[in-house]
Amino acid sequence: MKNKNQLTLFEEVTYFILISPAKKIRDWIVDQKKRLHTEIQLSDVNLYAVPHISLYKIKTADNDEIIKRKVSMAIAAHTSFHQPLNGIEYLTHGNVSFSVCVKVAKPEKIIALHQSLRATFKFKKTNFYPHLTIARDIDNKSKPAVQKLFQLINYEDSFFCNNVLILKKNLMLQDSKYEVIFNGELSDNRI
Repeated sequence: MKNKNQLTLFEEVTYFILISPAKKIRDWIVDQKKRLHTEIQLSDVNLYAVPHISLYKIKTADNDEIIKRKVSMAIAAHTSFHQPLNGIEYLTHGNVSFSVCVKVAKPEKIIALHQSLRATFKFKKTNFYPHLTIARDIDNKSKPAVQKLFQLINYEDSFFCNNVLILKKNLMLQDSKYEVIFNGELSDNRI
């Protein structure tokens, strides 16, 4: 366990590697967060989280150049792709909470990106299920109200994925926010 009074030689940061969908999809998810908030009062973290598809979160010493280089290596063989989204789903977190998400249809290309990142960074294998979260860690008591709100929504859309973003947050600074530090472009498969 880390002693909070202990001095460290390096600043500790979180690097968040993700895919950002098209603006119209992000806007739709923000609208759904607002609808949901009127029904069950979402936390600020849920209400203001920027819509994304997570690939990896890395907590480490601050070293932007190494992280950027490794992400570039991991995505080098990947080409841009059309990513469909299809439906609303609920992911359970034990008997306590759940998340409401947009289902990522045909996730093979995203899974391949995740596997390349895992291999490049030498991460342990984890269960990875690509999804686009609307709200997370909602108390199970609210599930009937949430399901009622989304029962008539048959959401379908898609976006063209041509990049992977790296966001960074300094854990040593109070009220630190994530900032985009890298936009890794996937090679164009439309040539």
